[in-house]
Amino acid sequence: LDAYEWVVTPNVLGMSQFADGGVFATKPYVSGANYIKKMSNYCKGCAYDPKKTIGEDACPFNALYWDFIDVTQRTQAHRASFARRMGMMWSVWKKKSDEEQQAIRRQAELIRTRSKRRGARSAGHCFRPQPLCIFGTQILRAQARS
Repeated sequence: LDAYEWVVTPNVLGMSQFADGGVFATKPYVSGANYIKKMSNYCKGCAYDPKKTIGEDACPFNALYWDFIDVTQRTQAHRASFARRMGMMWSVWKKKSDEEQQAIRRQAELIRTRSKRRGARSAGHCFRPQPLCIFGTQILRAQARS
């Protein structure tokens, strides 16, 4: 238990939340829908298509993932250790056409805008009522407990 503050906080919270901006963890723990689908059962029965990035039926994780890749490339590329770890994904992003990049940025902004409108308590909820995906799972569990 004495290691909690110096092990768990920087490793688990720092990496998963990218809370330190890449000072400690040079590669953020971030993924799109494909990884979530492969590594969990959260996508089962979800109305969103994990293969799509743009559109009403596109999984929100995809646009948010690529938007994060774009932002980190623009703000962190000057840091050599960070650039080494993120370079492959940045190169995939750069291969996308300007039109596709702009569409992804717009989709990510739309997702964030809708989340803000719903308020902090339900910010992660799916934008479609049913069936729920990972965005609504935690809220659904919390409601079931109360």
